[in-house]
Amino acid sequence: MKSIRYATDAEYEQHFLSLFSQSVERRTGPGAAILAELSGGMDSTSIVCMSDRVQASHNPPRSLIDSISYYDDSEPTWNERPYFSLVEELRGKTGIHTDTSLIARTFQSHDSSLGEYLFPGADSSSIEREQHFESLDHGHRYRTILSGIGGDELLGGVPTPLPELPVISHRET
Repeated sequence: MKSIRYATDAEYEQHFLSLFSQSVERRTGPGAAILAELSGGMDSTSIVCMSDRVQASHNPPRSLIDSISYYDDSEPTWNERPYFSLVEELRGKTGIHTDTSLIARTFQSHDSSLGEYLFPGADSSSIEREQHFESLDHGHRYRTILSGIGGDELLGGVPTPLPELPVISHRET
């Protein structure tokens, strides 16, 4: 394995930004429209803003990628609207917003005539939410959705321990 050694932190930063820029550019090049998740957190904001920087560097500049942001106004500790709204204001482009509130969830099973829904916990509102998500496309026919998921794990942030916690289905006595 090849080692990289620089004399200063600034050189490491520059190398990282170069690789990050290259990675984003490879995923947002010409072709069908791209959609990027934007929560307003560090990972998704970095991807969207780096894409804006890359698109602006082309001659002529390319259009900014579209973003999709999820919110839940009924959940004060999870609502990301204030954060993604600030990023949208900075970049001068409002994205697609979708309400992910679970208030409409029911205990009724979904109507299988509308299609199969194989995810655990599906209820009568599951397919309706999926159909609503698909209707947000606005005819763009996005080729991919970029996400910042995994950024904490890659860059040394504090990952959530939830996937590592065991699920205890029953307790033996």
